[in-house]
Amino acid sequence: MHLIPFVFVQIAWTLWVLFSYIWLHPFSVHVFQTILDASNFSAWQITGESRLLYNYADRSTDLLYYLVSLAYATYFFRELWYLKWVIPFLVIRIIGNAAYLPTLEESLLVFFPNVFGLLFTIYTALDLLKLDHHLRKRLWLNLLLIIASVAIKIYTEIHLHVVRKVDSEPRDPDFPNIWNLFELRLDCLLVLLLFVVYVGMTSFPNFEPGTVQRDEVLLFFAKTGRFRGGASTLRTRRKLRDIE
Repeated sequence: MHLIPFVFVQIAWTLWVLFSYIWLHPFSVHVFQTILDASNFSAWQITGESRLLYNYADRSTDLLYYLVSLAYATYFFRELWYLKWVIPFLVIRIIGNAAYLPTLEESLLVFFPNVFGLLFTIYTALDLLKLDHHLRKRLWLNLLLIIASVAIKIYTEIHLHVVRKVDSEPRDPDFPNIWNLFELRLDCLLVLLLFVVYVGMTSFPNFEPGTVQRDEVLLFFAKTGRFRGGASTLRTRRKLRDIE
């Protein structure tokens, strides 16, 4: 019975990874994915299942997310200026996760730090706020951000996977997790998640002027013009101005 929250989050996380990029701003996709990742860990803490099960499930879904993100980044490579900066780090992380799964050697992750996650959060947040031009126009500032992100993530990976060896830590039923904190207030968590989705649906990435135009949510099909004018429950019709 205790396995139900873990399985539920794992299924929801997988479905989110597969379909969210199609119709949401990438910032919301990434933030929601991070919330589901934390929720998955929290749900596992109360399952009574082995750490091995969690490690495989978590890293496998992470790898799926990275692969889908790579597809998104490749698709919009010319339209979003910052993707050329995150793709190399995304590829590095994919290699690291792929090497980790057959060996479960967590020290490998030190050599493949998740710089992508931090950089993508910052870039997409600035994109959402229409402030990304500050980095785009200042190469030195962008390089400083990248260097700082690399340093922070290498330190984090060393602390987590060499010093603490978190992937070998046993579960802790008393771990303060969302399934305990929100046991009687799941509505609060639901409102938070819905807000993240709302932000993603009502925001349009700061594409290169003239490259992508749309009047509906289906982001992946905006470049080709497919699915315009059809009926879809996933689409929200609204007027969007061109990005100047």
